[in-house]
Amino acid sequence: MVGWYLKNTVLHKWQKNMLYVAALASVAIMIALTIYLSIKRGKFAREVYDIWGLFGFILSIGVFEFVKSHLATYQPSPKVQLALQKVASTSLGVYVIHEFFIYFAERKLHIADSSLKHMFILPIIVWLASTALVLIIHKIPLLNKIV
Repeated sequence: MVGWYLKNTVLHKWQKNMLYVAALASVAIMIALTIYLSIKRGKFAREVYDIWGLFGFILSIGVFEFVKSHLATYQPSPKVQLALQKVASTSLGVYVIHEFFIYFAERKLHIADSSLKHMFILPIIVWLASTALVLIIHKIPLLNKIV
């Protein structure tokens, strides 16, 4: 509902600025609370650094509004447009299979979920691998019809 509202509503400049400040504050709070709770508990505290919590929600709507406001007039070249369309067509497939890559990295490659690799490098690698696999599946006629 919030996504629909933000897509169909033009916010005033002061509202956007408040949203951007709230998004930046959310990032700072998530990082600070994660560090504080991790030190206090002696192990990585993952629950604050989460996209499903309040701070992740505020960050998400801030990013959405920023992209909507700043890329509204962006007109990519035909090649970039084609590449963006291909990548955009993978979003559902990436959503469905990305957990398998995370599971593989955590269990088989022994990448701890509290490591910096897991937080900063793994998301990029998982997205790239998931996107590549979905694009490959799209090229296989039988699998493309199933997926």
